[in-house]
Order: sequence, then structure tokens, then C-alpha cells
Amino acid sequence: MVAGEGGLAYVIDTAGDGLLVFETRGGLRILRRYPLLGAPYGVAADLRNGRLWVTLTARNELVELATSARPHRLASYPTVRQPNTVAVDPHSGRVFVTGKVDGVLQLLDPRRSR
Repeated sequence: MVAGEGGLAYVIDTAGDGLLVFETRGGLRILRRYPLLGAPYGVAADLRNGRLWVTLTARNELVELATSARPHRLASYPTVRQPNTVAVDPHSGRVFVTGKVDGVLQLLDPRRSR
């Protein structure tokens, strides 16, 4: 789970293969469910650039989503095996993904990948 702007919270639904978007102001209520097939697991927010990053462990993939009450997919990137954890450097926008199987760290600079 990560906090977003404007009282939003993003929760990974590992059992249901999706991203849940919650409103936290005035009580907790679900706004949307966004499907993410491939065993979503790790999540990180880059609020400076309006991005959510979600690992898909069954696909060895990292998904870049736009943050909002209606998130949508912007891009997908291949990752290390079993990408369990993701983090973002808020200053550079670089994304770090850990791979459980081989114990490696992957660095992605999304601005250079486009």
C-alpha cells in the first residue's frame, strides 16, 4: 500500500490480481479496481512525477501507471526474476527493483527508457 495525493491510497490486491484505489477523506471507501494480471506484489509511488510502479512477479515485469483516482498503464518493463520489491528515488525518478531468486538489484531510469 502507498499513499497518494488528495486523500487517495493505492493497495495491491495480491489475491485478486489488481490495484485498489481508496478514498481516505471522510471515511474509507473504494473508488476503483484496476486489473493487473501477473501476480502484482510490490508497489511504490513517485508523486512528484505522478507515477505508480507495480511489480508483476509471475511475468517478471514492472508496470508504470499514472496516479489518479483512475490509474492507467503507461508502460511495462522487463525485470529481474521474481521482482518482489520496488522503490523510487524522489529526486532522480530512478526506479529500483529487487529480484528474490538471484538476489540482484535492477536500476531503471524511465526517462532514458523512452
